Amino acid sequence: MNSDNIAGLMTNLGWEPNNDNGFEPFITYRNDVIFSEDIGIAYSISAGFTFDF
Repeated sequence: MNSDNIAGLMTNLGWEPNNDNGFEPFITYRNDVIFSEDIGIAYSISAGFTFDF
């Protein structure tokens, strides 16, 4: 396998409420699988907010 151009798979699952007050929190869960000589797996959780004017 060419280690300079490895393949991977990324999945993302998120939640954002449906409200109309201009403040929108969010949370996402991400899973990365990287196929090289050894299979690497990474998990991450992100949380934050956006303002809508």
